[in-house]
Formats: sequence, structure tokens, C-alpha cells
Amino acid sequence: MGSMADVIAEADKLGPLCLAAHIDRTGTGFEMLAEGYPNWKQDILLSTGLYGIEVDDSSHLPWFSQDDECGDAGGQRRAVALKRKEQLSKNHAGRSNQPSPGSVASAKCRGPHKVADVSGWAGSALYCEPRRVGRD
Repeated sequence: MGSMADVIAEADKLGPLCLAAHIDRTGTGFEMLAEGYPNWKQDILLSTGLYGIEVDDSSHLPWFSQDDECGDAGGQRRAVALKRKEQLSKNHAGRSNQPSPGSVASAKCRGPHKVADVSGWAGSALYCEPRRVGRD
């Protein structure tokens, strides 16, 4: 089985939209599993196929943006966001499906997470409280 970054890369080749879900969830969210930004976290966040992040706590919607909180953790996330913008801007040529080079949307979503949960949702979408889409 591959890493989360490997799955994002494979999905990017095939066309689906990838969101990193529940990044702030205690015990399972990648933002909560380790402090700082070791290579495995950067591999996820710098993936060209990553289009957004989803958080459980609405106060985390500004993460990885210029509006992130002050302090060490917020500064580290802003630095990763800037690195993403710089790196993906270089690689953006021919990628018209991404709204803006390096941008990553964030949202707080509620809805089905398994295919079995989708039945009965015909014509419905996940409820999302977006922070930003297509803006740096």
C-alpha cells in the first residue's frame, strides 16, 4: 500500500479531485500526528493533485493561508503554503484544472464518507463551509 502522497499522485493521473480529509482530527488527522513538517507531511501538502483540505474544527479553516494564526504553528503552516505556491507555480504550465497555482481550498464538510452512505443522497452534495477557493 502506498503513502497518502502516492494515492494523491495516482488520483491526479486519473483525474479525480483530492481533498485531505479530517487533517485536524485527534489520533488520525495528519496535522495532529506529528509536530512540524517532516518530509512525509510536505509530500502530501506539496502534491500537485491536492486541491483542498477538510477540517473538523471551523477555527482551523484559515490553516495554510495568509490568514493563519500567529505563532510558531501558524508560521510553519504559512511557510509550507508559500513553498507550495512557489513549487506549483513552476509546474503549473498546462494544468488548467487547478484554479490558481499553489492554491489549496479548505472546508469543513459533513456528509457521506463511504459509498454505502451515498444512497439516498441522489442529487445532493456534501455540505461544506468553504474558507477560500482559487485564491492565494
